[in-house]
Amino acid sequence: MTVTPPITIARDTLLALLTTEFTADGFLITGDKLHKSLGHDGQTRIGVSPIQEIPWQKDNNVALISLLVQFYGAWEARIDPELQVDPDAVEVYAERFKRRLQGNDPDVATAWYFNLADIVYPEDPTGNITRFEAKVTTYGTNTSLVATTG
Repeated sequence: MTVTPPITIARDTLLALLTTEFTADGFLITGDKLHKSLGHDGQTRIGVSPIQEIPWQKDNNVALISLLVQFYGAWEARIDPELQVDPDAVEVYAERFKRRLQGNDPDVATAWYFNLADIVYPEDPTGNITRFEAKVTTYGTNTSLVATTG
């Protein structure tokens, strides 16, 4: 018997949305958590990984699923205190991500609804802003329920 957890389906759907939006840019997209050093080789990478899956307080039949999206832009692997990197580029990529997440995506068949919980802009290893991380939530079936009879 093959079992696909709801969190895996949600992550795969989110990966499909990201692939539709960013493949033409040549970015590498993976279903894994990214190491903080990535981007040093000049290649922008995007990763999607699970954060948590908990029962929804309003309905225990539903699970609240949280996923992490990491967009790690390319950065130069040398420390230069004078180097300035304008965060405009990563802000535009974050905006594209937000817009792709909104509403229906005609290129991806999905019944999933995603909520953007937050976007943060952590520094790359040189101290510049070339990346964003987003927490995305959605709802799925709570498969941890145990039916009892009595």
